[in-house]
Amino acid sequence: MHVVRGNGSIERRGPNTWRIRLAIGKDPVTGKYRQVSRTIHGSKADAIRAREKLRHEVEAGIDTEAGRMLFSEFAAEFIENRLTGGTIKEVTIVGDRMIIKRLLRYFGNIELRDFSVPLLIRAQVQMREDGFSQTMLHTTMRKLSQILKQAVRYDFIPSNPCDKIDIPRIAERSLTVLDAEGVRHLLNVLEQREKKLRHEEVGPCRALLERSRLMACHLAIATGMRRGEILGLTWKGVNLETGALRITQQYSTDAVLRPPKTRSGVRTISLDTGILARLRSWKAWQEETMGGLRIPFTPDTPVVANTVGDHANPGDFTMWWIGVREEAGFPRLRFHDLRHTQATLLIGNGVDIKTVQGRLGHSKAATTLDIYAGALPENDRKAAELLRTIITEQKQ
Repeated sequence: MHVVRGNGSIERRGPNTWRIRLAIGKDPVTGKYRQVSRTIHGSKADAIRAREKLRHEVEAGIDTEAGRMLFSEFAAEFIENRLTGGTIKEVTIVGDRMIIKRLLRYFGNIELRDFSVPLLIRAQVQMREDGFSQTMLHTTMRKLSQILKQAVRYDFIPSNPCDKIDIPRIAERSLTVLDAEGVRHLLNVLEQREKKLRHEEVGPCRALLERSRLMACHLAIATGMRRGEILGLTWKGVNLETGALRITQQYSTDAVLRPPKTRSGVRTISLDTGILARLRSWKAWQEETMGGLRIPFTPDTPVVANTVGDHANPGDFTMWWIGVREEAGFPRLRFHDLRHTQATLLIGNGVDIKTVQGRLGHSKAATTLDIYAGALPENDRKAAELLRTIITEQKQ
């Protein structure tokens, strides 16, 4: 921390260029007088404001040289520190990299000291014009705030300008779920697609891919598994004798197998007789087809495979799903909504929250309650009618 001597100076260096200087006393080692300077572009009023800002930084102990670091450089250090810290999960780091890649488009060549409220407001406007959704804008700006908070902690900048702006909140999204009739309709569409594949007699590679994708939909409806969990499922996780399915990994968007995010994500799910019979038939067909293609079939073979018997690409699968939902007449139904559908149908038909929590892999029952509270009123009505029946029968 330094004490600034005097008011400093402002020197014109060009039509709209100024150099500001502040004296900060003698160096205790060399005995020489020291000063800090900065070149400012703009009006003299801008230079005066910049001089006062520099004075504040110097007297607050801010490392003015470190403040000249580019955001791209500091963001790289931010990621490196999270990696070496060992407390952040790899899947979180992957997400960080994706968000920082977005941030670099807008702030990559900005020096840390030049971040300001007007800059952030302009960037948010530009992000919206570039097609950022409310959720994407929220996650991007929250990550920027986290990075700049680290810069403040290191005394590279005096404050975090993100604290002075309104970061958009994630818009609340009502669940899109199918009722029992809607599920039956979707299942019929899946069956028709499978019949069409057989009728057209497509090649084995395409049949392997298309039928795998149809199997993924059946699994989502029957188990409530996430897309990554389904695409990461291998045959060693499916016990066709006991009817139990073990989830221990997920296939992420960056084509890497990872364990579930939480311990509760590692779980065993019971399979109903219908999906169990389908899996038995599917395994026999898949093994035979892959054998004809000279692709090894092992316990590590994905249940939902691509044309070479490896894990299916998540992005390609989602694009395929869009076609299925359009055909079924559910244009807003995300694949993840099949998970919501299963949970809502179970809760709405009297299955207890703890059981649903376990099937979904939520760490807390409160999470399940928060998401699916809308499915509970019907149960409450059933409880009220049950109580009335009990009381009526006892009176008789």
